[in-house]
Amino acid sequence: MADSPSRIPSYEADYNVRDARPDFAQLMARFESDSRAYRERYGEKHDYCYGTGDRERLDLFRCRDADAPVLVFLHGGYWQRGDRSLYSFIAEPFVRNGVNVVMVGYPLCPEHSLFDIFQSIRRALIWLRSHGHDHGVNPDRINLCGHSAGGHLATLCMTTKPDDQQNRVPQDIVRAGISISGIYQLSPLRHTSIGDALDLDDRVIRLLSPQARVPAPGTPLLVAVGERETRGFHEQAEQLLSDWHDSGLDMDRHIEPEADHFDIMVRLGMEGSGIFEKVLKWLR
Repeated sequence: MADSPSRIPSYEADYNVRDARPDFAQLMARFESDSRAYRERYGEKHDYCYGTGDRERLDLFRCRDADAPVLVFLHGGYWQRGDRSLYSFIAEPFVRNGVNVVMVGYPLCPEHSLFDIFQSIRRALIWLRSHGHDHGVNPDRINLCGHSAGGHLATLCMTTKPDDQQNRVPQDIVRAGISISGIYQLSPLRHTSIGDALDLDDRVIRLLSPQARVPAPGTPLLVAVGERETRGFHEQAEQLLSDWHDSGLDMDRHIEPEADHFDIMVRLGMEGSGIFEKVLKWLR
C-alpha cells in the first residue's frame, strides 16, 4: 500500500463534494427511485455480462434504431461506491431522442485497484465492439461518457501509451468522449480522505492520470463542469484543456449554469437542459 500523505484541508474541501450536499442521501434515493421506474417502463431485457466479475455487467437500453449513436455511461463515486443502476433515469430522454444507451458497472476499490477498474472498462468496450450487432446496437458509433470518477475513466480510455498495450483501449472503438466533472490529475486526491482506499503511489498517478498521458488522435472530447462545482473540479478541467490544447484534438467545453457536482447529473437526464442538448449534439 502507498503511504498516506498528510491531508490538505483545501483539497479535502475541493474534492469531498458529498459533504457540501446535506441532502445527498435523499438525492441518491431519488436517483434510485427514478431509475427503477424507468427500467420497469422499459420492460425489455437489458442486463448483460461483459466479464466474469460480479460487477462486470452492463445495462443496455435500445431506441430500436440499430444504426443510432451509442452513449456508454460510466458512473462516479470516486471508484469506491455507486452503481450503474442508480443512473438508468439518464437513459430515458436519450432513448426518446434516438440514442442507444449503455450503463456500465465495474469493480470498486479497495477490493480492486484502479488498474483493475480500467481493465474492466476496457473489457466492456471490447465486448460492445464484438457483440453490439448481436444486441441491436451499432458498435461503430460508440460514444464514451463519464461523470466524476467515470469522467476520469472515460478520458483515460481516450489516451494512448504505445509502450503499454494492456493499459490502453484500441483506438478505433471510441468515436467521441464526454467527461462531466472529471478527474484528470490524481495527485491532489493523495491529500484527501478520498485517497485512502485508492493506493495512490507515484506509479499509479503517473500511469493513470489522463493529463499525464497522450490523447488518442482523432477522438473529439467534450469537457463539462457545473458552474457551482468546487475550485478543484474547475481547475482539473481547465488544466486538461490547457495541457491538451496543442495536441490537435477536437475539444470543447461546457459549463452548466447554476449546477453543482450532482445537479449536473439531474440535468443530464433532463431533456432540454444545456448539458443534455450539448451531449446529444456531440454524439457521433
